Amino acid sequence: MKDRLRFNYILDAEHNVLPVEIWNGRKFHMENMAFWGGWFESYANRKVADNRIGPFRVSTVFLGIDHRFDGKGAPIVFETMVFDHNNPQVLNLLGRARVYMPEVYNLTNRYCTWDEAVEGHRKTVGKLRRLFRGFTKRERAEAKAMAKHEKKP
Repeated sequence: MKDRLRFNYILDAEHNVLPVEIWNGRKFHMENMAFWGGWFESYANRKVADNRIGPFRVSTVFLGIDHRFDGKGAPIVFETMVFDHNNPQVLNLLGRARVYMPEVYNLTNRYCTWDEAVEGHRKTVGKLRRLFRGFTKRERAEAKAMAKHEKKP
């Protein structure tokens, strides 16, 4: 590990990102790591938003670890992802919609602040709603049935 400070992150009650020092260049702070791990364990602490649109699930969460790997700038600690896109039937729906919504293929977006994450989630949900409205009534029914009957792990 490099000789630089290493932080994980938590959120305060106002959704501000707070650093938790894990490594100071010479040693790990195990008590801080235990505190962070306990805080991070609760999904309620990390959930920003979660929506279902047809066969899609849009989830935005706090990551707790900086995903800005070059270390330059504010930590990237939030992420929006669209799930169920690996289902072959959903890929067919996405293929059908590619003409109308090519940007839906960017299925992961990351942010530095809570407000950016909320706005990014809102935009992703809006794109998928517009996409889903573009399907025929039959296609929408098939997609809803597919989502209803998908197997849970």
